Amino acid sequence: MAGDNVEICMNLDAASFSQHNPVPNSIHCRLYLDTFMVVIFSYPFWFVLTTIFITGMTRISIFCMGYVVACFYFLLFGGDLLLKPIKSILCYWDWLITYNVFMITTKNSH
Repeated sequence: MAGDNVEICMNLDAASFSQHNPVPNSIHCRLYLDTFMVVIFSYPFWFVLTTIFITGMTRISIFCMGYVVACFYFLLFGGDLLLKPIKSILCYWDWLITYNVFMITTKNSH
């Protein structure tokens, strides 16, 4: 009855990407709405990295160094990180989430 929980991009054929797509591309900003859509859909990755960097720089300690290293690692790869396979992307973010949970439990155990 319900669909399976498989990522939709697993079934995409790389050869079919070159076919004509009738949907207009909003990356080439012709309207203010296109500009707004580009900001909403393209820049959350950078906003998250900015938040991580600010979190790491607000207090100077060895614990915050992990946030700064993670931020620079993600900034180093930039948009190329988003072009990797989904399992690879999720692995990087899982490491960051694991580090966050470790820091929270370490700071609360005192």
